[in-house]
Amino acid sequence: MGDDSYLDLFIVVAADSTGMTNPLYHHKFKRLVLQIRHNKSGWMQRYLLGHYKFPVVGFFVFLIFVSCGIFSPTSSSQPMPLKILTLDEGMYSLKANDLRNYGCDLGSIKPDLVKMINQGNDVPIWIEGQGSDLEIKFYGMAMDSRYTSQNPYFLIIDDQSVDIEYAENEVVNIDASNNDESGFTENANDISISTDVYLRNEHIEENTVYVPLVEEGDTWLWSSLAAPQQEEYNVLLNNLLANEGKLTLELWASTEAPNTPDHHIRASVNNVQVIDELWDGVGRYTITKVVPPGVFQDGQNTIKIEAPGDTGAVVDIVYLDWIELEYPRELVAIEDRLEFMSNGKSQRLSGFSGDVSIYEITDPYNVVRISHFETDQEALHFEGISDHKYLAIGPKGYYSPENLEPISTGLNLMDSQNAADYVVIGPSDLLEPIEPLLEHRESQGLKVISIPIDVIFDRFSYGKPEPEGINSFLRYARDNWVTPPKYVLLVGDATYDPRGYISNPNTNRVPTYMVNTTYGGETASDLPYVQFDDDMLPDLAIGRVPAQSSKQVQIFVEKLISYENHSRENVWQQKILAVADHQDPLFKAGAEAFLNQFSDEYQTELLSFQQSPDWGDDLIMKEIENGKLIVSYFGHGSIDMWGKDQLFTTEDAAGLQNQDRLPVVMTMTCLNGLFTHPEVESLAETLLWNINGGAVAVLAPSSLTVITDQQFLSRAIVNNLSSSPESSLGEILLKAQRQIPSENPGAVEVMLTFLLFGDPATQLAYP
Repeated sequence: MGDDSYLDLFIVVAADSTGMTNPLYHHKFKRLVLQIRHNKSGWMQRYLLGHYKFPVVGFFVFLIFVSCGIFSPTSSSQPMPLKILTLDEGMYSLKANDLRNYGCDLGSIKPDLVKMINQGNDVPIWIEGQGSDLEIKFYGMAMDSRYTSQNPYFLIIDDQSVDIEYAENEVVNIDASNNDESGFTENANDISISTDVYLRNEHIEENTVYVPLVEEGDTWLWSSLAAPQQEEYNVLLNNLLANEGKLTLELWASTEAPNTPDHHIRASVNNVQVIDELWDGVGRYTITKVVPPGVFQDGQNTIKIEAPGDTGAVVDIVYLDWIELEYPRELVAIEDRLEFMSNGKSQRLSGFSGDVSIYEITDPYNVVRISHFETDQEALHFEGISDHKYLAIGPKGYYSPENLEPISTGLNLMDSQNAADYVVIGPSDLLEPIEPLLEHRESQGLKVISIPIDVIFDRFSYGKPEPEGINSFLRYARDNWVTPPKYVLLVGDATYDPRGYISNPNTNRVPTYMVNTTYGGETASDLPYVQFDDDMLPDLAIGRVPAQSSKQVQIFVEKLISYENHSRENVWQQKILAVADHQDPLFKAGAEAFLNQFSDEYQTELLSFQQSPDWGDDLIMKEIENGKLIVSYFGHGSIDMWGKDQLFTTEDAAGLQNQDRLPVVMTMTCLNGLFTHPEVESLAETLLWNINGGAVAVLAPSSLTVITDQQFLSRAIVNNLSSSPESSLGEILLKAQRQIPSENPGAVEVMLTFLLFGDPATQLAYP
């Protein structure tokens, strides 16, 4: 081996670990990958998580200890922990063959060791059948999360006996027709009905319009009505009775006018008007009205909603969020399922395709299977407890899981002996191209760790892909690791449409927090990831590489390493450029104040309409390509440009040819860092992905803010840069963020929404 060659020893250890907390308490598993690297300079030690791509040169030793619940690909008798993802609420069936594909052979396991866990709660399960017909049944709930529609259930093997309920002789054969209709929920209300019917609540909702200004409830709405306008919505109903019902509209008004009231909505069902409502102001508004008997019909029902525009308001815009219909319906199964509230009397249930089971689902974590009820040739008769909820289900009414996945069993993140001041978090496919950056940071003396994001979710948020899990992990590491994190680098894009209403949900690689702001409503922020204390200030330096692909990560890493290894004896590394929008004098004043903070050792330059005869994007591109340590913009902006008149755009950013003269770009504007848009690439992202130039890092906002509030941050950044030039970019920004006046709401919004796109450990290329 030459001087630059390495001897790499990898030891992989998988072992059971007890006494840990969140989310599986004593059901914890750990895998430690320890890399010991030796070269001429001596030994280095590094922890890796989920790194399956090893160097070509080296020797590898794997020591694997498989404990109960950890699956080895060469073993067919020991099941791995599985994550079962549910979508709809109801009873689920896990087939033996599906489980066997993941190494889980239930036939070789004592049934009383099989355990299901959801959100830290034990879930009752029923094991039925034999051999290839064996299956596990359980009640799965829908996920109430803005970040995912899938609810994770953990199937594990417990070393302690648990109570398993068996389903022998608890079904009854019913020969009746199956009714074909989609999912539903049932609830009771004050409408008087007989014992052989129930009140069905039909919730109809589509999420097609994103409205970030909605402050209460979901920001995804169905459609807008700008008066005068009307829309029709069709609903299929069957087996209903000719009794009265109810119609509920959930609305959100986006406009207001001086006159009162300023909104008016009418609604009819099958051409019978049931709603005529006026109200005032911006915000949510719920309307519930009784529908007279005979108005709801078997078959297609048409709901017409009209905004007549007769209030005198110049503009009257109301959004529809959802519609609910409540109506009496016969106790007939829908798709072999019937969910209902008991009235405490004997009720006749029909419409099943075959054998029927009944479960009490009042408490979804304590579902009870009912074994006694009467039957006849066409139906069954059941008497439950009044106001308790039940589910009667036939053989075709069981759901199949949306997906099955192995539980991520990475490094024991809760080991207090962990040591890493540089933490990288992202999907496994995006962590592979980050490897050269980890080696680069190691060579600078940092202790590094790279963690697949699923490992964190499975350990700290019960498998839910929510940002709170990452915050919990970082808080724990800060408080317990022998060397706590100093830098956090998130590798992966995010979207404000993580559930995929209008876009691909797979684009949400690393979720972000959504925070409310004054002018633009909710928007993205990564700062809450590192807010641990009551002062709400960030405690660690954090940055993001908002990549969708490995290629984007590779581009960023190569640019950054080249930047930090570049010679620091160039004149351009002393130059600071400020660009001022000409549409408001405040922008030029802000740019001048920014430049005046720098000492005489820097060469400062202002580009503005008044001072530059060649004003425009060509001049800006030329000045950036000539080389600048820092480029800052003050003015109006949007997601993909500077200025209202396209002063500098994503097209310009993509065309920059400054590969060996990369600046740090700071944009004191609006929305340049709105990286969560599912279809439009932000200016900050374009500057990072430009393979021939662009920027090495970008500080840009995801929000709408004003320049007077932005100046608190820009001034603090320059002050800290001047007083501590040896500090990393993340340290400079963190110190500035912690100097923001917490009593100023606008300045706090700037702190939260001006995000670092890049590596917080970046060392600026001072001369």
